[in-house]
Amino acid sequence: MTFDQAVEQAKSGFVITREKWLDEGAYAFWAVSGNVIAFDKTSARLEPCLIVTARGLNIPYLASPEDREARDWIALTRQQAEHGA
Repeated sequence: MTFDQAVEQAKSGFVITREKWLDEGAYAFWAVSGNVIAFDKTSARLEPCLIVTARGLNIPYLASPEDREARDWIALTRQQAEHGA
C-alpha cells in the first residue's frame, strides 16, 4: 500500500511497517497528543504524530522522500509487529 494509505491504517489503530523494515523489527504507530518531559525537566506538548519503534526506542517519525514514495507499506496488529509478523 502507499504511505498515505498506511498512515490512515495507523490512525485506525494498526501499526505500519515497510517490507524492508521487517527484518529490523521496526514499525510505526500513530500517537495521540500528550506531554513529554525532557532530560532537563522542561516539558512540551506532543501533537498527534507517527512514532517509529526500532531497537527498543520510540522516536517521532518524519518520513523520508523514499518512504513517502514507497508502495511496500503494510499494516499489522501490534501483536503481529511485536512478534515478527
